[in-house]
Amino acid sequence: MRELVNALERAVVLARGGTIRADDLPDRLVAAVPEGPPLPRGSSLEDMEQRHVRQVLAESSTLEEAAARLGINVTTLWRERKRRPGLSAGGAGERLTGRYPRRHR
Repeated sequence: MRELVNALERAVVLARGGTIRADDLPDRLVAAVPEGPPLPRGSSLEDMEQRHVRQVLAESSTLEEAAARLGINVTTLWRERKRRPGLSAGGAGERLTGRYPRRHR
């Protein structure tokens, strides 16, 4: 986290104009960001979030791994998948059966 903050502070100082561009950032930081297909114009933050969660689920072998990569609790991820059916397609959740959090009585 400290490295990211330092890189952004440096980019603010060195940026030409009022916008930070990829060429203002260190190569190691820019190379670490995977490029995906462009989002349709007018996509909401929720659309982008769902796309990211679907991608992480597809790349993860368990819900626990996906939740860790997303920085959220596995129960939160399970609830989000239940609330948003589009997040259930493919990936970690399809390979896990019967491993959902249980309610305590």
